[in-house]
Amino acid sequence: MGLMSSFEHAIGRPSDVLEFRRVGRLLAKDMGFGLADQTRLATTIRHLASNVLKYAQQGHGRIEDASDDVQRRIRLV
Repeated sequence: MGLMSSFEHAIGRPSDVLEFRRVGRLLAKDMGFGLADQTRLATTIRHLASNVLKYAQQGHGRIEDASDDVQRRIRLV
């Protein structure tokens, strides 16, 4: 994938949850996060996206690099 800064995706089926999780992990890796943090982020994304399916049946998500000069940050919306 390589140095992406954001990703938007519809969430309406289980495969969307997996794709959203995969891309979030790749973003974290591209940004230099360690393996443990990549795994934590992927787990959080999976929980959030799964809850979209469970409670709303469909939705939309965005993952983005929200870093500044001081800290590396990933924003999930």
